[in-house]
Order: sequence, then C-alpha cells, then structure tokens
Amino acid sequence: MVDAFLITCEHGGNRIPLPYRELFRGYRALLDSHRGYDPGALVLARAIAAALRGLLLTSTVSRLLVDLNRSIVHPRVFSAATRGAPAKLQLDLATL
Repeated sequence: MVDAFLITCEHGGNRIPLPYRELFRGYRALLDSHRGYDPGALVLARAIAAALRGLLLTSTVSRLLVDLNRSIVHPRVFSAATRGAPAKLQLDLATL
C-alpha cells in the first residue's frame, strides 16, 4: 500500500489577473495584507509537500478576487471589490 498526500494552498498569493485589475484600483494595501493572502502559506505548503513527497495544488490569485474556500453561493465568496461587479464577471470569476 502506498500512502499519497495531496497538499493544497488556496491563499498562496495576492495576484490579480489582468482582466480584473481595474476592480482593484486603490486596493494595493489591502491586497498586501493578510486579508489579501496568507503570507508564508505557499512556502510552508511547498515544504510540507516536499517532505511528504505529496502532490501540491496552489493558487496565487488573491482571495479578494474570489475566495476558493467558499462555495459559489456563499454570501462572502466575493470581496467588496468584486461583489459589485456585473453578474457576467462574477460568473467568470466563479469558474477560475
């Protein structure tokens, strides 16, 4: 029997893809804070995956764009920056 580990890091960065950057104008300080991502989480996830020889799945897109730990129907899946975006854009974000 082989043990297999899957390590995930949903909030490993604060990157905003180009098509959505306009929504975050003026949000740089928030993106750089703990609300924008989990500082150190990606480094830790990589170390754990290496130590366990596990598969690592990560996201470096900010949770302020869309929170990957919440379902699409969760009332806070979108942040203040994206909550007011047009419905089509929210649907696009939900499929990231």
